[in-house]
Amino acid sequence: DEKMLISELMETNVISAGTLDDKEDVARLLDKYDFSALPIVDKENRLVGIVTFDDAMDVIEEENTEDIEKMAAIISSEDKPYLKVGIFETVKSRIPWLLILMLSATFTGAIISGFESKLKAIVVLTSFIPMLMGTGGNSGSQSSVTVIRSLSLDEIRAKDILKVIMKE
Repeated sequence: DEKMLISELMETNVISAGTLDDKEDVARLLDKYDFSALPIVDKENRLVGIVTFDDAMDVIEEENTEDIEKMAAIISSEDKPYLKVGIFETVKSRIPWLLILMLSATFTGAIISGFESKLKAIVVLTSFIPMLMGTGGNSGSQSSVTVIRSLSLDEIRAKDILKVIMKE
């Protein structure tokens, strides 16, 4: 009787995470089951520790920071706080993207120069240039936010890159 009662009380299908599991996956497990803590087990299913909700929040904060840096096209500076990153490190992380933007602006200038005679003939068309450039920037921001958010929620994976490019 006593053994039967104990076996009924014991749950054999315990939700846990392994010692080698990715910390972001563990945080997602806590969120999925709305747990305040999750047991961590080794390969032999022996308890070696627990991960708490606070630990998961730290991981989520790190991942969100990384996602925001990717969205802003900033290469991470070894997880240093903003005021601890030197000016040369900041320039080094941002310069590749600024050079790409400068190159694309050069192409834009060349295209506008090619239509200079038409712009002179119909001057009102020049008033649309800032609007078109702003709209292009806004649509790019919307696309990057949507894609990065989907990546952070595991709705898309690296293998989906061609589908994402075609959609955007």
